[in-house]
Amino acid sequence: MQRAERSFLRRQTLAVILITVSWFLLPQDQTQALDISQQRQLVNQGVLGILGDDARGTDFAMIADLAVVLDRGYDQRILPMAGFGSVRAIEDLLLLRGVDIAWVQADVLDFYKRAELFPDIGDKIRFLSKLYHKEFHLLASQDIRSIDDLEGRRVNFGPPSSGSFLTASLVFQALGLSVIVGDDDYHVALDKLRQGEIDAWVRVDAMPTRQISEAADLDGVHLLSVPVEAIGGDYLPAEISSKEYPALVPNGDIVRTLAVQTVMAVYAWSARHEKRVQLNSFYNDFAERLSRLQQPPFHQKWREVDLNADLSGWQRF
Repeated sequence: MQRAERSFLRRQTLAVILITVSWFLLPQDQTQALDISQQRQLVNQGVLGILGDDARGTDFAMIADLAVVLDRGYDQRILPMAGFGSVRAIEDLLLLRGVDIAWVQADVLDFYKRAELFPDIGDKIRFLSKLYHKEFHLLASQDIRSIDDLEGRRVNFGPPSSGSFLTASLVFQALGLSVIVGDDDYHVALDKLRQGEIDAWVRVDAMPTRQISEAADLDGVHLLSVPVEAIGGDYLPAEISSKEYPALVPNGDIVRTLAVQTVMAVYAWSARHEKRVQLNSFYNDFAERLSRLQQPPFHQKWREVDLNADLSGWQRF
């Protein structure tokens, strides 16, 4: 076969594939030719951008679950978005194009109010649902035996926009402990802990957290208890056991700490705004299919979701 003939056949085959794919992608009543503006409108009409924590965290994995279970073609498509922590996520929810829902820690609203980062923030943000709990992990070097020993020592809180940073700031302030704050990324901080350049490291995420498990090979590094009763606020008591981190917690021991709730936050759209209508439809769909998400193979943290739970300091959408 001549080269020109082979090239022609390849083009023919590709054309057939493209036509076939186009036929199956479009509903039958939309298979007629669309101009580019119509097609753009069709593709965008049902998209909801949901912003989670960084792509390595629990949020992003669970939003990916949503994208599978709640997909309804052009009528509803979930677009997972990797963010830079709860503090940045609130700003993105208010100002960044394409962000319709943000998964944030419940204490971020209090953080914004205290720091006066945005006027009347409590009137601009609402919540759709309480999600799951993130546990406060405080990993320390061998010579640190309690959280009080960290007075004047070097503690990495995580990137400034992260949920770890905001919760660590509130926790250490409530305990009256003054520390030298580091704001390195988690992997950099872990290496600094390994080299003895810092004394402790905070990570707020759902357990078991991969970054904490990776610290198991560090000699003498251990998890510290955190006195939740001395901190107050809306934090919940939590326990870390050998079940979550067998290499860090001896079998039968318990490390007492705190947990912060994760919230599905949205902008406070007016009652008749088209985005509010879309979000109401999403919520109804989410509520209907939550039982499916709470079954394998989806993330086990879906079982902590409580659609009816109220959140102190937050207004329901």
